[in-house]
Amino acid sequence: MSAKPAHLYYEFAGRREYCLGFGDAAAARTVMFVPPLFDEMNRTRAMLVAAMRDLSWRGGRSMLPDLPGCNESASPIEEQTVESWRAAMATAAEHFG
Repeated sequence: MSAKPAHLYYEFAGRREYCLGFGDAAAARTVMFVPPLFDEMNRTRAMLVAAMRDLSWRGGRSMLPDLPGCNESASPIEEQTVESWRAAMATAAEHFG
């Protein structure tokens, strides 16, 4: 039996950014995985999702938000900076608790 993913969103810089989630929203704690950049995300996505599923089977909740300009994001990559990515992750963390 596999845990069912939740397809969520958070708002950042006037855009809706995608976030993959697993687990019950009522869980006592939420673990947010900050995605690696560029090609490293392609190499580690399956491992991260497996860890997220495992946490959900154990009663935890986890999130994997997209960085603006990466993956499913409609934000232009050329407009992104390390500071904007930090701000986006802070916004996602606040949004998902």
